[in-house]
Parts: sequence; C-alpha cells; structure tokens
Amino acid sequence: MKLKLIIPLISAILIGFISAKIVYSFYDELKNNYNAYFLQVGAYSNNDTLNTELKKLSNYVTDKDNNVTYVYVGITTNKSNAEKIKNLYTCKNMDVYIKPVLIDNIEFYSNLEQYDVLLSSVDKESDVLSINEVILSDYKEIVLQS
Repeated sequence: MKLKLIIPLISAILIGFISAKIVYSFYDELKNNYNAYFLQVGAYSNNDTLNTELKKLSNYVTDKDNNVTYVYVGITTNKSNAEKIKNLYTCKNMDVYIKPVLIDNIEFYSNLEQYDVLLSSVDKESDVLSINEVILSDYKEIVLQS
C-alpha cells in the first residue's frame, strides 16, 4: 500500500522539478534582456556602398551580422521617441526603419532610460539630435567598447 503511494508521489515531485527548471530557464533568458528600438537607415553587404552612405551621416553606429552591416542613427526605449527621431531623418529624405531589439547590457539600458526622459521632454531638432548623439556614443563606449 505504501509503495502505491510513494511511486506517484516521487513521480509528481520529479515532474514538478523538471517543469520548474524548464520555466526558470526561459525566465532567466528573458530577465536579462530589455526592449529597445534601434532606428536603422540601411543594411549593406557592399563596402563601397556602405562607405558612400556613411559619408551622408554625422552620427551613427554599425553592427555587422554575417556579411551584412546594419547602420543605426538612433536608439531608444520609448516608441514615441523613436517616432520623433525617425521624423527628423525622414524630413532629411532618409528612410528609417524602427527595429525592436533586445538589449542585454543593464548599464547601457539604465543610461538609455535616463536619456529617454530627456528626449521625451524636448522638441527642438537640435536638442533631439544632441541627446541622440550622446546615446549613440554611450552605446559605442559601453556596448561596443570602441
């Protein structure tokens, strides 16, 4: 009688333990990633085209994935700030794509949240571009370490 009770009890404990490990592993992956928006102006596989396009920009960051180099002109945690930056570049006849990205660097993300507070409170183009320049240089320094 005790054996009939112990086997299901041990099985339930094992199933619960395994389920908890699986759920925790998914949570552990997500808890260290934070939502942000990167404002992409291009993706280039040809270096000559890339260099020509970069001459048109004064402030940007690049990210290379496989043989494609992505060029970003802004980073924010706030969708309305992303739209604000996008509109500035759209007025300059540049196509900007708002790309949702997960950031895993807590130091940069914390700084970005503070810059977003400033960015939300300004409307002048020069102020927006100034704050955006600081954000991009902060990204280069903290995340890209260059």
